[in-house]
Amino acid sequence: MITSKERAKLKSIVSLESAVCIIGKEGLSENCLESIEKAVVAREVVKINVLPVCETDAKTLANTIVESLECELIGVIGKKIIIYKFNKKNKKHAL
Repeated sequence: MITSKERAKLKSIVSLESAVCIIGKEGLSENCLESIEKAVVAREVVKINVLPVCETDAKTLANTIVESLECELIGVIGKKIIIYKFNKKNKKHAL
């Protein structure tokens, strides 16, 4: 479980980065899910952008991603999704 201070720190880290994956009108595809998984393993904290043409709302997509990848949802801000997953193999951790 992540505390509110840790959540704020993760949001500040990812705020300066660009989105790893952009979800468009096709929705959440297997390729997109795989690229998110690779990025979350490498970076631990990932920002995902949901385009306005996407039929599914960002909160539903966030819940689907969190369940599929077994990671933690940091927040959904408008059309941006921020997720976190601790990786033991990383030498430099986000938290």
